Amino acid sequence: MRDYRFIYLIHFIFVLLKCSFPVDAILDLIDFLALQSIRKSLDDLPGSNYFASWDFTLDPCNFAGVYCDGDKVISLDLGDPRVGSLGLTGQIDPAIGKLFALAELTIVPGRIIWSLLQTLSQLKNLRFLAVSRNFIIFGDILVTLGELKGLQTLDLSFNQFSGSIPWSIGTPPALS
Repeated sequence: MRDYRFIYLIHFIFVLLKCSFPVDAILDLIDFLALQSIRKSLDDLPGSNYFASWDFTLDPCNFAGVYCDGDKVISLDLGDPRVGSLGLTGQIDPAIGKLFALAELTIVPGRIIWSLLQTLSQLKNLRFLAVSRNFIIFGDILVTLGELKGLQTLDLSFNQFSGSIPWSIGTPPALS
């Protein structure tokens, strides 16, 4: 019984110290590993330097195109031209679906291949999705877009479609 009181005391002291001294949040381990997988699957197009800031010995929330709220990635702009990117090439790793707090995802024009199969449906907080001018493969998997109830903005232009566009793509109530 006495051991439990000691543990509670240590926990109380830890919480008290944490509240008294603000510290920078450390990125959630799942988000950190997802970013590493995404980085390994993509490369800069020749002349681009988008990934120059992606040094995993530093805080990933300071990487180009990565925006965090606390310990979670909430926005990801892959190939952001504002940081010198001419575009990216490669295939999006399915680990992007592990960024559960992701609200905004932009993939600028490049040579990125991505089959949105189950990955997209895992991003339940997604409000903004812009993946135009790449080699995104949609086919019948657009049905998953209907599951994203908070989706407000959608840009799928200039990609590779196959099959029909399902009715469910227009079902997210906030989509404009």
